[in-house]
Amino acid sequence: MDIELPSDFEGKRTSCLHFDETSPEKILNEKIQYIVQNTNAKEKSRKPDLKNQIIELEKLFQWYGLEIQQLTEIIEIILSGKHDDEDTRKFIKFLLPRTKVPIKLIIKIFGSLGDKNIKLKIQVLLLRWIILVYNILEDHSELYKFYGVLFHYMDYDTLRPSLCQLLWLMTQREHVKPFRIRKIIELQARVGPEPHLLGLLNLYQNYSPTLITTRVSTTKSIVFKCPDVEWFLLLNQVYTRWNNDGSLINPNNKWRKLDHIEIPSSSAISVFNTFQNTIDIDEILDVKHLASIINEIEFPNHLVSILMEDRILQHILVCDPKEIIILRANYWIHLCLMESVHLNDCETRLDDLLFKLVTMTEFLKELLPVVQEFMIKYIPSWNGTAHQKQIFKLLSYIRPGSFNQILANFLKPLQNLFKISAANWKAKLIHCYKDLLIYWNLLYVKSQKSKQEYHGESSIFKDGIYITDIQDFADYIIRNVLNVENDSIEIQHAVLSFIENFAYLQVEYCCWDRIIIPSSSLIYRSFFSSSGMALSRTCGFMLKFKEGFERASNYNSQDYIKYFNSFAIDIYNCLWKNRPFNKTDKDARGFYIEDVIIDQMQKMCGNDYSNFFSLKYLPSFATISKNCAQLGGREISYNDFRVRILEELLSYGYFGLYDFLYQYTKSSVHSKE
Repeated sequence: MDIELPSDFEGKRTSCLHFDETSPEKILNEKIQYIVQNTNAKEKSRKPDLKNQIIELEKLFQWYGLEIQQLTEIIEIILSGKHDDEDTRKFIKFLLPRTKVPIKLIIKIFGSLGDKNIKLKIQVLLLRWIILVYNILEDHSELYKFYGVLFHYMDYDTLRPSLCQLLWLMTQREHVKPFRIRKIIELQARVGPEPHLLGLLNLYQNYSPTLITTRVSTTKSIVFKCPDVEWFLLLNQVYTRWNNDGSLINPNNKWRKLDHIEIPSSSAISVFNTFQNTIDIDEILDVKHLASIINEIEFPNHLVSILMEDRILQHILVCDPKEIIILRANYWIHLCLMESVHLNDCETRLDDLLFKLVTMTEFLKELLPVVQEFMIKYIPSWNGTAHQKQIFKLLSYIRPGSFNQILANFLKPLQNLFKISAANWKAKLIHCYKDLLIYWNLLYVKSQKSKQEYHGESSIFKDGIYITDIQDFADYIIRNVLNVENDSIEIQHAVLSFIENFAYLQVEYCCWDRIIIPSSSLIYRSFFSSSGMALSRTCGFMLKFKEGFERASNYNSQDYIKYFNSFAIDIYNCLWKNRPFNKTDKDARGFYIEDVIIDQMQKMCGNDYSNFFSLKYLPSFATISKNCAQLGGREISYNDFRVRILEELLSYGYFGLYDFLYQYTKSSVHSKE
């Protein structure tokens, strides 16, 4: 009998599911019953027909999945051990539940472990299936009772990797016992440091660090991954086609789009105290109540819902962090990200997930390791447009590593996008780099307060070469973008924001052994901009760097300090002393412009050459200058004019320029007094 599936079954989902009482469900039941009845058939003539039935069922299972009774019957067929390996593997792949999986079916599979009639490779597939459907099991509390049964089979080399992953998911504090720790250590001595054994042992240590005296590796290789990506995606696709009550969606209704992440509602979740009494989330009245019970709380199983949606339990995680919780969150978020990326037609799903991850990250002030791993894989193929707001925000929480790693994983791929993007995109990326630098400084300060390295940031920030590399990279992209984008206001604002924060962090937190200033070309370009905003902010960050040199003068060479002083003196000579490009004053360098060029400018400008770069004649302040030249309808002295224009600049918000001239000009001090 030919089975008619939706016309675009091999492609994307159909808009509605054509389903009535006489077709797919009836066929499913008939064929399952036929297989059940012929499982014990000894006649060779029936075997080919049985295989044909299995082949016909394959696509039907993959689309419609199984209800509980059908699921039970297929598991019975698998555990009978009466079919060859090829057919049995297909039966296992047919286990695509429409609704939550009853725990009695899982217990039945546990009871078959070690059965000589069922090959170990088949048992492994069944364990992998349990891992994949773990999040939709009906009652995890019943499952925990079989923890010891599963641990009993750890000696089986073939079963051990899947057993370790399943135990890793099931482990609660009460499961961590000295005899189990000894067993794992003995296994390691016999078979070597297998990643799955290390992962389980590391989990035990997180729960009870005092029980494990040996050092446990914490490398990334011990993080458990999805055992079968393709199978997991198929399971999820079937599960999301059904309503919560297990009935098929009304064929007259449109399919529900995957425009949000399937996360359990936190209102239905309870947490446990140390005496295993449940506390509903709704019963936690306020932060004060939370503080009174915080040391007694254990996190529930639906951890992703808590981390992404429930503020109360996010407070618990921040106030009483446990590495075990982070490990569990990593596992489920890894599955969600993997599914969203692989389902190419579900951009809204990924967008929603990334939005939730941003919310969680902003609250925790830290990227979960699995999110950083995702970013490393995603950024090289990112088009710069999809999920732009979320990606930029997550990038600003990247944890520091070696500069070469940061360069290869993030900076170079982003630079490739930078070259072909519009000015507003470039400005957003520069702001992102600014936020990232602020975040790294936060980590450094945290490590200093706790007297220990936080993700290794202390040693990184004390490495002057590392921060010099970052500054060189920033200078390179900033110089190029200002030139390409013709000093647009949007780009200038982003660039100056980066430099201002760079200066502030160095001076206020002393993160590095020496003060590092931007390149000369950057300072020149910003100062000689036609925008008063850029000129004033240049003066402002120069003043901040001056403060840094005064605080940490012992760490910088005298030549480097003179190099900085040359910029400050040249700016002051231009703006206030009417001696632009003067090279005779102490430390003055005339912006390092060649004498031939200076002579040509003098010839072009004539006698008024010395005034053209002063406050009086700068185009960016022309209106303010004109208003200050006359006071009450009469002309005023040049000294009074300059004092007046400084006050006007202050009233217009040019704080950087005002503060710079105020500090460098003795006459300004006297006037203010």
